[in-house]
Amino acid sequence: MQFQVDSAAGNYISAIRNFELHKQLNDSLFNATQSKQIAELQIKYETDKKEQSIQLLEAQAKSQHAELQNVSLQRNITIGGVAMLLIIAILAYSGYRNKQRSNGELQVKQAEINEQNKSLQSLLQEKEWLLREVHHRVKNNLQIIISLLNAQSDFVDNPSAIHAIRESRERMQAIALIHQKLYQPDHGPRISMSSYIQDLVSYLESSFTSAKGIYFHLDIDETSLDVSQAVPLGLILNEAITNAVKYAFPGGRRGTIAITLRRQGARNVLLKIADNGVGLPPDFDLAANNSLGMQLIRLFAEQLEGELFFHGSDGVEISLLFKQEFSAVARQVVA
Repeated sequence: MQFQVDSAAGNYISAIRNFELHKQLNDSLFNATQSKQIAELQIKYETDKKEQSIQLLEAQAKSQHAELQNVSLQRNITIGGVAMLLIIAILAYSGYRNKQRSNGELQVKQAEINEQNKSLQSLLQEKEWLLREVHHRVKNNLQIIISLLNAQSDFVDNPSAIHAIRESRERMQAIALIHQKLYQPDHGPRISMSSYIQDLVSYLESSFTSAKGIYFHLDIDETSLDVSQAVPLGLILNEAITNAVKYAFPGGRRGTIAITLRRQGARNVLLKIADNGVGLPPDFDLAANNSLGMQLIRLFAEQLEGELFFHGSDGVEISLLFKQEFSAVARQVVA
């Protein structure tokens, strides 16, 4: 305003000075304002920068906290894993030690079992050897008795006595054949009836001169019997075949004696001795017949707990149905 007054009054030098003063004051105000704004901006900038720094620090703190939590989690997981591995290792080692201990005990027990098996095998072999030796000695003793009977028959003139000696010899030979088979090394504790009957028939056929014209027909199933059944069955066969040879074909007649041994079901055995000879006399009474041969056949049939049948038409047929017995070992094998 002073500049305008001086300019209007024509006082230009004063007007210029006032104008310069005005510019200086204006510049000072502007600079002051500007400085204030700059200061405010600087303060705001510093404030913003501090806030950003604070936020950054907070973010870093959160990140570090998260990292610490992650590290702590990893550490806990690692510690847990290591602990779990240690537990597993301890359990595995304990199991391994237990297994080694069990294996050691099993090896000791297996060694004991092997020793026992060897001992039992040795005892079994010794028992088998003793049994074969017993059968061998029984067979030899029977052969001695048969030889004595043969020698005795040479000093006997009575036909009845000679006949009795011969029948006794044949019965003993029927038993001796069984013990002879049991003595064989490759033979088990049971008798193969197919082989035994063939040997018995061959012996009887060679013992009787009257048997030359007689044909023996054998139909034998593969059946094995215990000694307790084979002996009475062999004696029944001996008596029946001997009677058929002596009485069924008088006067040197020719004929056939059929011997059949068949299995009936799981345990039943059927024995048949049949001839096509003259048969039984019309007045023959089987129940009243008390000959030694018939008594022996009945006695041995009772010993076998079998059913005995006689048929006298068109020759004579003797049938015996009995149950096959098994030892404890044989029953286990059959089962």
